Amino acid sequence: MKPKVYIIIVNYNGWQDTVECIESVLKSDFGNFQVIVVDNNSQDESMNYLIDWAEGRLNIWTSPHNKLRMLSLPPVEKPVGYEYLNGDSDFLEEADFSSELILIQSAINGGFAAANNIAIKFAYQRGDSDYIWLLNNDTVIERDTLSELVYGIQRHKDAGAAGSKIFFYDDPDRLQSLGSKVDPNNIFKLCKPVVDLKVHGKVIDSYNQDFFVDDIMGASMLIKQAALKKVGMMPEEYFLYGEETDYNFNLKKNGYKLVTIPKSRLYHKKSVSMGGEDSPLALYYRTRNQFILYKKYMSSIKYFMYVFLYTFKKLYLALSGDKQSRKIVVKALLDGWLGRTGMGKF
Repeated sequence: MKPKVYIIIVNYNGWQDTVECIESVLKSDFGNFQVIVVDNNSQDESMNYLIDWAEGRLNIWTSPHNKLRMLSLPPVEKPVGYEYLNGDSDFLEEADFSSELILIQSAINGGFAAANNIAIKFAYQRGDSDYIWLLNNDTVIERDTLSELVYGIQRHKDAGAAGSKIFFYDDPDRLQSLGSKVDPNNIFKLCKPVVDLKVHGKVIDSYNQDFFVDDIMGASMLIKQAALKKVGMMPEEYFLYGEETDYNFNLKKNGYKLVTIPKSRLYHKKSVSMGGEDSPLALYYRTRNQFILYKKYMSSIKYFMYVFLYTFKKLYLALSGDKQSRKIVVKALLDGWLGRTGMGKF
């Protein structure tokens, strides 16, 4: 019998992307999985739209020019069986969890990790999971993405988590991520991609063998249940950006390896619900959260050396930006120095 996988998808004001993602997931050839969607207190009535879609009253439009439309079309047969839960409820007292889709409404937006933890708690309490797959809602997958990922991690008994070969949704032949090499002890060269994407982004057939990395991109992260039980829930102090890297570091700290499975392929739209990778939101959290991350994993001396260098670098780069960007960077750096965590105010 195939191992059981819970697929966790977090939605925030992005129901159309989430529907496209789920449509592709439900076409998976793996079979033994359930999808858990946690709505992170969206302001666009996302949950109502997701229910309408599951019950067959709503479909999304995909451009006929979209190279990836075949991954989510034709739509799966409706209605899709689902259970609706309140995120504050005691999951163990609910009636039936046999449906392929579990919809959980969170009353608050506690950040990306907090939403994932709601679903992880559900899966953990069910007691039947072998793997948890954290999957971004702005992705679409191929039929064998999950099966290749599961079979891949099974080849590596010492791996605690596995990641996929990720391509850009809008340019499906261009590679986005294979994972990163990260060394918290080298403050001058902390992180580098496995391959220089600016040079090799179009070279997609050169990396087809499994290989170990230090950081798996959170758009697709399969975690063994045993590793999850040992390491625990995702860290919630980041709110956005950095929590998956922290979790990867923690997995390695606990003796697990991280592996990229290139035969597991998916396509990523790059955080569209957050305004994209270059949005003010992303700029703030990516800047501030460096302080949170490396304070946990560097020695005190190296940490203070790093933050001085990092602050100087960010301020220097901010000079070439617009006024809003400069204000956000200064605010993020200040909050980082002051140790502020969680949802930021800027």
